[in-house]
Amino acid sequence: MILLNKVCYLFLALTLGISMTTSSSEVTEPVRQTTFDLKKYSGNFISENREMKLRIEHKDSLLFARASGNPAFRIFPKQGHEFYGKKIEISLKFLVRADTVYGVSAERKGQKFEFKKQ
Repeated sequence: MILLNKVCYLFLALTLGISMTTSSSEVTEPVRQTTFDLKKYSGNFISENREMKLRIEHKDSLLFARASGNPAFRIFPKQGHEFYGKKIEISLKFLVRADTVYGVSAERKGQKFEFKKQ
């Protein structure tokens, strides 16, 4: 029965294009974000040294990231204000204060980057 539940949740997550949160062997509900929730992450971000730019775009209830002129790639919700890329392996943690996004912390291949919202 537990295996069947895992398969059902995995199928649901893959079909809807959303991530699943798991803790050890437990399977929980997929992370759900409403269109309104996703819009708050959209915007332009710039690194602290002003050398890199990151653009987060909201399209058709999905989020996309674009770094310094490169092609956009879809990002998926992980938990809370955390997202990840599949096409480009990256973890993004949006920095939020009073339900307003003011920055994002990105990690890729062991390197960390901090961006502030413009």
